[in-house]
Amino acid sequence: MGGSFTVQVVRDGGLVAVSVTDQGGPGEPAALDAAELAESGRGLRTISLTARSWGWHGNGEGRTVTAVFAGEWAA
Repeated sequence: MGGSFTVQVVRDGGLVAVSVTDQGGPGEPAALDAAELAESGRGLRTISLTARSWGWHGNGEGRTVTAVFAGEWAA
């Protein structure tokens, strides 16, 4: 554990893009179903259900996950 991360929020009309850049990890980011009592593993699943779209780029040394949200609140 540990490390650092950066969050960037960009608004363009009715869209808001949220990007989180961290120091990477051994696996590819994936939206998974977490076990009922799991203490982690719900973040990207929640994003996949609420964002208009999401994706990532990077490698084990650093990566960025970006989600785009749309709605009346963003206009």
